[in-house]
Amino acid sequence: MIISLVIKELGFVLFSLDLCLFKYEKLDILLILYVDDLLVSVLRLEVIIELRNDLNKYYSIKDLRKAKRFLSFDIIRDRSVKIIFLSQEAYIIIIIKKFGYNQLIEAKTP
Repeated sequence: MIISLVIKELGFVLFSLDLCLFKYEKLDILLILYVDDLLVSVLRLEVIIELRNDLNKYYSIKDLRKAKRFLSFDIIRDRSVKIIFLSQEAYIIIIIKKFGYNQLIEAKTP
């Protein structure tokens, strides 16, 4: 079964401007779907457990717990101030090395 249809069947609504982002307002869930990867944001742990069980009825899924990286973004949390940072620094370094720009000398002024 097509996963976007399963997600909608579970009660999620597709954001109108992004075909990969779903929300379930009643349970405060945001879900990002990219090919066969899901990133889920919830406020309460029991909600994610229930969602995982629901998805397991349709698919064999692997729970990787707290996300540290998704689509080349590093995810950094500071729970003390309730902030999430997204960074592509590691990906940028890979691209710089791939094209040989890591050999350039840094300019002190623009």
